[in-house]
Amino acid sequence: YLAVAAFMQSRTRVADLVPHLERARRLFENDPDVLFATAMLHETMASPEVQDAVLEQPLPPGLKPLVTAARSHFGEARTFFRRAVDRRPGFTEARIRLGRVLSLLGRHEDSVRELETVPVDGAEDRLRYLAALFLGGAQEALGRGEATLSWGPAPVELGARTRSDSGRRGRRSPRTGALAFTRRGTSLGGDEPRVLLGHLLPVHGAVEEHQ
Repeated sequence: YLAVAAFMQSRTRVADLVPHLERARRLFENDPDVLFATAMLHETMASPEVQDAVLEQPLPPGLKPLVTAARSHFGEARTFFRRAVDRRPGFTEARIRLGRVLSLLGRHEDSVRELETVPVDGAEDRLRYLAALFLGGAQEALGRGEATLSWGPAPVELGARTRSDSGRRGRRSPRTGALAFTRRGTSLGGDEPRVLLGHLLPVHGAVEEHQ
């Protein structure tokens, strides 16, 4: 079930993945990996790409949509990530993603508390990177622009200072540090750092690189 779910998730086959994971939960109701896979599905269903696709292709009258409002799916993701952590307290990635979803729901203080207590020492670089990135995002939302993002030997200051036209040190720009940090994350491989970078590049006017 998990191998097939991972394949469907990688292809964003939501219509197939929803009933597949429903069957898995009936058979393995409290399995933390099944709960995690379900949470990841809801996170995907809340993503801008899926939400936009639903808006562009409305269903015929009488059909019930699998994909609903993003906030609803983030709420479901939070529930399933929490259940996965409750069943396996050392489930590092589930805790990291729980922290992110809390922030996406506007619960930034809860997100910071969750992410600051994730035991990332000894974790793989990918998880340390995501934990630092999501923690930095929650801190930025709370106006803590002095935060530092670090998963390797060279920390990036989230609130890197910019210069004014006169050459004096100006206000801090959290997004500048976040972009630099996200660029570094692409060296880890995998799709997620590249997707995150793709969201940030247009904000910084890097249209050609985004394309």
